[in-house]
Amino acid sequence: MEMDIAMNTQHILVLTGPDYEDLELWYPKLRLLEAGRTVTVAAPEAGATYHGKNGYPCISDACIHDIDSQDYQGLILPGGWMPDKLRREPKALELVREFNESAKMIAAICHGGWIAISAGVYHGVKVTGSLGIKDERTCRRFAREYSRSLKQRLANRFHVRTSQSVKWALNTQNKSEEIEMNFS
Repeated sequence: MEMDIAMNTQHILVLTGPDYEDLELWYPKLRLLEAGRTVTVAAPEAGATYHGKNGYPCISDACIHDIDSQDYQGLILPGGWMPDKLRREPKALELVREFNESAKMIAAICHGGWIAISAGVYHGVKVTGSLGIKDERTCRRFAREYSRSLKQRLANRFHVRTSQSVKWALNTQNKSEEIEMNFS
């Protein structure tokens, strides 16, 4: 789905928390900044330092509770162990639902899809991600579809983009085209 907003005015939201997957947050963030986007990293606490699974620090720009989805054109959900905790945060789920209802881009990498599953926004779309993110509230039909799509490294449907890892999500020859393809 194409957006009517100029590339240089796109504002992308990235959710994070303790034990995020370092590359799944930093690589998309840096590539988006390189492409002229504005990126805000939101977490349970603004200005706090969160460490990735490999120890790389990330200082959050904003508190999830202060975020208005109308200020953003896209959402990135990195993986790691962070999504399992963040999906228990009602405001995080509310934000994902708002992005979905507005048909704004939702990009989940690996375990990041856990947040979107808990928000209930994956019904009717083909997704991929880590095998470990089956949600107890997910219906059997969805679980079957999800299991079949795990054979894919990338899945794009409507405004939802999913990847098993950052290397598959962002593996193209021309990196500026890659940003257009995956984050526009």
